[in-house]
Amino acid sequence: MRILKTNVDTRRLDHIKSRLLLNARRLNAAPQNFSSIWLLPSSLRRLSKRNANKFLLGSLLDYQIPGHVAWTNARRLAEQILDDPADLWEEVTSISQSHWKRKWRKYSLHRFPAAHDRIWRIGKEIVVKYHGDAREIWEHQNSEIVLRRLGNLRVGKQLSRMVVGALIDSGHIHGSGDVKVDRHIRRAFGRLLVGRGFVEREVDEVTRITRRMYPSNPWVLDWPLFVLATTVCTIRDPKCANCELSADCYYFTKR
Repeated sequence: MRILKTNVDTRRLDHIKSRLLLNARRLNAAPQNFSSIWLLPSSLRRLSKRNANKFLLGSLLDYQIPGHVAWTNARRLAEQILDDPADLWEEVTSISQSHWKRKWRKYSLHRFPAAHDRIWRIGKEIVVKYHGDAREIWEHQNSEIVLRRLGNLRVGKQLSRMVVGALIDSGHIHGSGDVKVDRHIRRAFGRLLVGRGFVEREVDEVTRITRRMYPSNPWVLDWPLFVLATTVCTIRDPKCANCELSADCYYFTKR
């Protein structure tokens, strides 16, 4: 499929932005922030090394499986299997990489072996570059630098955006972030704007448009779009008749 540049009138984008934010508030939908179990707001106290490392572990597992499963698995590994060490990454990498690989089925952290394997790889880099302390990735840094550091660790573009967004929301870093363009957001946002879900190759197009909609901090749109995608604009049988954005939606008006 050829990727088309989406031309959307600025007035329409502003209206959609307002409706998205209102819809999320109407549904009384607070962000489904599983990371909050460890990522306390910076106004309360400094994040401990133990909790910072567990937060990053949960984030690394949070793709291609339900969020609550990823964070439950992170807690199980850190607190039950490894006995909740502050030096989490040293514990993970205290065994050889080949030995870690063989523990995929036993630990059952993720359905993909590669997702299990990269926990050791990234953990080793955190030990070498950041003294085994995830806080050193982001403390006293802005969002742009944190995103770059996560990219250098090969965390993945979308997961890195999620980590940065959670750190912004909790006040641990300052700056702006981009929407985590997962399959749910691609589907709902694409239906809304062009009548079909955006394909994976159009992630950059989604980023471009959300930056137009909310230039100061596109991350603000992440949760409202996720709410829309998972409560109304579902994969099968979308609830178009009950959607607050149906009047602006090409999927609804053009079908």
